[in-house]
Amino acid sequence: MKQTLADQVDHTCQELTRRQMPITFAAVAESLGISRSTLYRNPGLRALVDASRQRDRASELTVSGVAVQVDQLRLVVETMAATLRRHETVLKRLDSTSTSARTLRSRD
Repeated sequence: MKQTLADQVDHTCQELTRRQMPITFAAVAESLGISRSTLYRNPGLRALVDASRQRDRASELTVSGVAVQVDQLRLVVETMAATLRRHETVLKRLDSTSTSARTLRSRD
C-alpha cells in the first residue's frame, strides 16, 4: 500500500523529532524531495508540519528539556564570566601602564 503525501510528511516530522533535529519546512521538503511551496500551499500538509513544530516546542518544556536549556545557559554564563575576567585583567594592565606613563611624564 502506497503512503499518501500526508502520511509521508507526518512520518518525516516524527523522524526529525526522533533524531532531535529541528522541524522546518525546508527539512521536511528536502527529506521528501518536494518543494517547500508544496508544503506551504497545501493546507493539510502545512497543518501537519505546524502541529509537529508545536509538539516539538512543547517537548522543550519537559523537565529534561528544561534541564538541557539550563545546562546550555550555564555554559553561556561561564563563558561570559571568563571573558569578563580577561577584559578586567587587560583593563587593569592598561590602567597601570597609563599611570606609569603619566608618572614618567610628570617627572620631566
